Amino acid sequence: METILHNPRLRAVKIPGGLSACVAAASGKAESGHGNGDCLVLDLARSFFALSDASERHPRASREFLGRVHAALGSGPGPRDEGSFRGLLDACYREQPYGRTATFCGLFVAESEGAKSALLACGGDSFLAVLDSLTGEILFRTPADMSFAGRSLSVGLVTRIPLPTGRERIILATDGLADLSRVLGLAPQALCGQYAALHPPDEAADRLARFLNRRAGTLHHDDLALIVLDPFALTPFPGPVIYLGGTARSAERRFRESLPALPDEWRPLSFQTPS
Repeated sequence: METILHNPRLRAVKIPGGLSACVAAASGKAESGHGNGDCLVLDLARSFFALSDASERHPRASREFLGRVHAALGSGPGPRDEGSFRGLLDACYREQPYGRTATFCGLFVAESEGAKSALLACGGDSFLAVLDSLTGEILFRTPADMSFAGRSLSVGLVTRIPLPTGRERIILATDGLADLSRVLGLAPQALCGQYAALHPPDEAADRLARFLNRRAGTLHHDDLALIVLDPFALTPFPGPVIYLGGTARSAERRFRESLPALPDEWRPLSFQTPS
């Protein structure tokens, strides 16, 4: 079984050598009293990874939508093709209450006859990119669209991307990462390359969270959720379904108040989902 580690203070999880993920609240969030609308889910048994971004008015909408998608998967292995994945997501889109808008960006890592691929879907302005880990080149990136759950009745893009070389790395992020790149004066491609190719995937969340913490008070940025993974270093295994983020105002306030007592260290996950 893989080792899952989590850092309570950083709101991050990682699998050594294979994956890391984190959520970060926008600068000034503690003072504003808003919740954190960015949420992610990791289902390691089915190699399903997804994130969502909701508005400040309904920050829980992202977690609610990801929970709806995960519930629709049932107990099976997940969709086998683009048609079944789109059908599942469109049904979830139709169930999302109007006005509780949320993006969706997610994928299944699949393997057939020894060949890896990513069955992915994206709606709204969150994005997924596939990069070459040696060159940092972006091989594929989902386009932004207006297919927000809670506004649209259908997800935008659904496709399958082959992963033929063994060098591919995958990054999923909310628009907070694009916003951060603008604040830093960097091209989004450069920031994606930094977190998905320049360093091992299990270091990405730690590096990003610590950078934001160091610049707290001087760097203005949006809520942010990030997942970076090496699809060739992960194997499905039974374990917890992990949710991070998508917190209402009260939960975000409790997290902020508890920060001084939270340990800043990586600990084995006790199979109780961190919040």
